[in-house]
Amino acid sequence: MATFSELINANAKLRPQEVEHLSELVAEWRLLADLSFADLILWLPIRKDETAWPDGYVAIAQIRPTTAATVFNNDLIGSELAWGSNSRVDQALSSGEILRDTQPEKVGELLIKEEAIPVYFEGKTIAVIARHRNADLMRSPSKLELNYREIAHKIYQMVAEGNYPIRNSI
Repeated sequence: MATFSELINANAKLRPQEVEHLSELVAEWRLLADLSFADLILWLPIRKDETAWPDGYVAIAQIRPTTAATVFNNDLIGSELAWGSNSRVDQALSSGEILRDTQPEKVGELLIKEEAIPVYFEGKTIAVIARHRNADLMRSPSKLELNYREIAHKIYQMVAEGNYPIRNSI
């Protein structure tokens, strides 16, 4: 399996500062997965050069929560997603806005709720986090879970604004 850096270098033309930003995000995203009770996948747009529109995406990182059941039993790192096959990820990349499912969608055998969070850095969206929750296992959340999810939402907003992770905080 290719490493994080190998996947980036083979599929995109990112500046060293952008690669560092993604590395710092992945180093700190256990908190995001646990607070949002969700699997996270980091999708990197596949681009031949910095100005080209992406052909699709490659999964360069994945994390499962310790606070909820996982959605994906298999490892998706290195998997590709064609442009147009996931409208939320496409829209998050092009609009820079966080996009949420209003209704769960059937993915294989599971009913999934998805959210797409743009990873903004120095004036542009460089990747997209896809957040996945198994709707079949969702229950009425406790006050604690609601608070955790609200904190996660605020951190995701910081990611979309380019304010998280805080540079050189590791």
